[in-house]
Amino acid sequence: LSLDNSGEAKNTFEKKADEFLRTMNAWLRDNLTRALEIQVRGERITPAEVLARHHMALRDLTLRDTVFRLASASLGDFFTSRYPEYPRFTTVEFTRDTIQQGADAALRAIAGGPLTRPAQSVLEALKIGRIDGSQFIYQLDDSPYACWLMEQLEAQPEGKVLNRSAILQGALGVEKDSRFGLEPEWLLIVLLAMVRQKSITVQLPARKIDSDDLADAAKLGIVELVKFTSVGRPKILPSDALKALFSGLGLPEAWVDDASKH
Repeated sequence: LSLDNSGEAKNTFEKKADEFLRTMNAWLRDNLTRALEIQVRGERITPAEVLARHHMALRDLTLRDTVFRLASASLGDFFTSRYPEYPRFTTVEFTRDTIQQGADAALRAIAGGPLTRPAQSVLEALKIGRIDGSQFIYQLDDSPYACWLMEQLEAQPEGKVLNRSAILQGALGVEKDSRFGLEPEWLLIVLLAMVRQKSITVQLPARKIDSDDLADAAKLGIVELVKFTSVGRPKILPSDALKALFSGLGLPEAWVDDASKH
């Protein structure tokens, strides 16, 4: 009715709609655990049973977050069986609506920005580094996601790139990687950590991102970066020349071969 009217009548209908919505939300929030039923893979359970099984509490949560928490607990076993190696975010929970915020926070940290709580949660879940004192140390050897991506790239013939279609599958907007089920946003964080370590370059439609372009990548944001088209190998500088330079500067030559120092 609001769409079919204007002026005072429109305002009246919108006010009534808001009042009914608040009343409905309040009723659902107060009666959710008693009035609704959850069905998972043929089993019917109440919200109260879910809370008891998973030792959960829903106090002080919004209606939206309550539904998300119940759904997450109810579908957890099914999700784990389907994606057994999907990252576990232990300190910050992300949904489809907040995954971009988490990815952008991690992207800024990779580019040298602050290591916020969401950024640390993402980086640790993807196993691309660890906290050492107050500093985050990037180390990709323990990340199954980084190792798999590098294996896919190294399987390409010399001079060839790893195309987006080889690692992401599904329709636009619901893409996931073909190995772990990662969303493109999380995959990009792994790729950019690899860029930071000078292991790869990422090709966008109009430019290439290498280790010198991370500040620009952070400005572009994850929304633009997920449009990447391929992953390639960086140009390799001569190791002997770099070791001679390090020696002349009084730096350990071993740092040239130690990716954690890059």
